[in-house]
Amino acid sequence: ISGTAPYSQEEIIAASGVKSGDNIIRMDTKKVEQNVLEKLVNVESVKVSRGFPAELKIEVTQCVPAANIECGGKYFVISKQRKIIEENLSAPKENLPVIYGFDAANPEMNKPANSNDSEKDQIVDEIMTTIGNLQFEKINKIDVTDRLAITLIYDNRINIRLGSRADLEYKTNFAKAIIHGENFPPSFQGDIIMREGGEASVIEKSSNTSTK
Repeated sequence: ISGTAPYSQEEIIAASGVKSGDNIIRMDTKKVEQNVLEKLVNVESVKVSRGFPAELKIEVTQCVPAANIECGGKYFVISKQRKIIEENLSAPKENLPVIYGFDAANPEMNKPANSNDSEKDQIVDEIMTTIGNLQFEKINKIDVTDRLAITLIYDNRINIRLGSRADLEYKTNFAKAIIHGENFPPSFQGDIIMREGGEASVIEKSSNTSTK
């Protein structure tokens, strides 16, 4: 047993269904992997391989909380692969962004969170990957209610209006560059609206003026 997971070797072995004396050569390693994933909530991925002469290696990776999904007034904590690792919370888990408008279809503990709109699954995956790759911190909320009006809320004071998912990584990186720009007011409140052609409008909350 190797890897990272908040379980003992005994717990992982028990979950795997593997018993002493089992024929390792004929063993269905994919089934063993599935057993561990289904029984241990805080495991994100499992890799089972055979070693010489009669050794079975199980490598596990722990789930890392990535976001809250709001659904019917309750909150579900998901991992990077959208696996539900906490359910039916009355308030979102702190220090994680909250995803609104996902429209989860029958969310269930230890299962992937899927939307009734399959494109929203892809949008959420893309957003989470993008803000992770860009190390874009302080994203408090992600609103995918309207697939053509995706909004990120930064530091509870800036609405980053991305529009559709087209060029999502470019637009998100552009917004980050604006916010972290040398001349950008550190206490700015308002909207950054991404436009076609690689432009953006910056509209302060207390003002009707904008800059591009």
